[in-house]
Amino acid sequence: MVNTFFSLRMLQVVVCCALLISCNAGNGKRNKGKDYFKVISVNDIKLPVPKPGEWRARHVEENQSFDRYCKQGQLQARDDFHKIYLLQIGTFNNTQQQCLKDIQVYLSLFFQLPTENLPSVSEALIPDSAKRKTGANNVQLLTTFIIDTILVQTKPVDGYALLGLTSKDLYPGKNWNYVFGMASYANRVGVSSFYRYNCNAEEPRSYQTCLRRIIATASHEIGHMFSIKHCLSAVCVMNGSNSLAESDLMPLRLCSVCQQKLQWNLRYKNLVRLKQLKEFLQKKGLASDAHDLHKDLEVVGPTAND
Repeated sequence: MVNTFFSLRMLQVVVCCALLISCNAGNGKRNKGKDYFKVISVNDIKLPVPKPGEWRARHVEENQSFDRYCKQGQLQARDDFHKIYLLQIGTFNNTQQQCLKDIQVYLSLFFQLPTENLPSVSEALIPDSAKRKTGANNVQLLTTFIIDTILVQTKPVDGYALLGLTSKDLYPGKNWNYVFGMASYANRVGVSSFYRYNCNAEEPRSYQTCLRRIIATASHEIGHMFSIKHCLSAVCVMNGSNSLAESDLMPLRLCSVCQQKLQWNLRYKNLVRLKQLKEFLQKKGLASDAHDLHKDLEVVGPTAND
């Protein structure tokens, strides 16, 4: 009996030690890129003092450090549970359809996970009780209904995350004017809207603006599904936003802290991800965002270990 108790105590100690090692450093593969995050942190931009009306001026949030993130017991993608899915809700114009294809590619590179489009579903699934009019022609859809009733029931069993996309405007409740997107941490589903992103023009510059806005929102919302909270460490795509103007000021880049969180979870190769994202952004004419990633590659160096 004494020997059994002693063995159990030793087992508990081993497990506890293993958890601490996992949180603080990760396994060998995760720890391999530890210096990478320190090096690229020189490219992090300090958050400015928020202006009246901006997200941080209205919301008091707690900073989520890397240590706090990994000690929270994050659900990690694994072989049988590793895909990101996109779901078109309602009808899209030609520009939005092309955007959906580019979003799929971008998210597969951003998260380094297979990303697939599911067959579209009809907007008729949303009842009148989950819609409201805010003008003669603007019908808004209730995000909580879409998340709880459509997306939770639609997410495939091998899906880590599901993001619904709609051309209609969104609102999360009667006290809100609108939202660009919303996600459920617990269920790992979310919804984003093209409505406020100028996606109706065929002119290339308009398309670039639309694409940049929607991939920023999509990566932000799916970042939440990986339990990454609003970033208070630096200027980052995970910063909170109250308006389109504020959102447009955010980069597509994850700061060094949020990159570390995501890589700790997904165990991808940092340099492979950066190079692929940079190439995509250059190809799509998003030169400024591509340059942000180029600066990370530049400080790390071409011969660096990932």
